[in-house]
Amino acid sequence: MEQILFYTTDGGKAKQVEDLCLSLGLAFRRLTVGDIRYAVASVVSGDYKLPLGGPASVPLSYVQPELLLFSGLKDKTLDRFLKRFRAEGIAPVPLKAVVTPFNCTWTLYELTQQLQRERAALEK
Repeated sequence: MEQILFYTTDGGKAKQVEDLCLSLGLAFRRLTVGDIRYAVASVVSGDYKLPLGGPASVPLSYVQPELLLFSGLKDKTLDRFLKRFRAEGIAPVPLKAVVTPFNCTWTLYELTQQLQRERAALEK
């Protein structure tokens, strides 16, 4: 199933993303802070099972950054979403990922940490 999961604390941006998904006929779900302890595949499926190693250790001071997570999207659909995202002037979301067989066993926290490391490396 093609769907977009996203996290933002900006209610206006969330509404823009939801409206865009609706206009493209895409399923979507707004992630919560509590989702960061669960495996990506579990969050995508909605069954919320803890990862095999147990719940993720997340620092108490951790602040979840904005995130767009694409699950099951065909390349053409992803390209169309991103093009419309920019065209509609939605403020950028720096962390984006496609669910893969490799990252689906990670927790959302681990995925976010990896995306932040990759972004930092690109910015150097």
